[in-house]
Amino acid sequence: AVLDTLPAESRVTVAELYPKVAQWCRGPLAALSGAALEDPRVSVRLGDVADRIREAGHGSPRYHAIVLDLFEGPHGGTHPVRDPFYGRHALERSWRALEPGGVLGVWGETPDQRFERRLRDQGFAVESHRPGRGGLRHWIVLARRVAGGGTR
Repeated sequence: AVLDTLPAESRVTVAELYPKVAQWCRGPLAALSGAALEDPRVSVRLGDVADRIREAGHGSPRYHAIVLDLFEGPHGGTHPVRDPFYGRHALERSWRALEPGGVLGVWGETPDQRFERRLRDQGFAVESHRPGRGGLRHWIVLARRVAGGGTR
């Protein structure tokens, strides 16, 4: 869906930890994603997404958007400082990896107000969305890097 909205000159980097998942997405699962990994705008970097974020914050080109759609997402048991994706240090790295005005999109199972507070403390403008009704459902956070934000 993201590729459908992006111009031809856009570039999308997919960070995938497991080579087998990338193989599946190019093979038997390709039809489910519209063969997204075959799109010339898409490159796959095998390895930890936290490493890609760290690289972009230290000299590599910055991102206009970072989307984290990881198992569980942030939750009450997330360590507020040390979590590699949702802790204070990780949010600082994500903030540095984004262009001014860039967006960090995060999927979760349930809302976590402490995570939203950490985002705001880092200097992000935060929108929280809870599509659907009743029961366990998705939670989406859009955190925009605003001018004058950063580590506080």
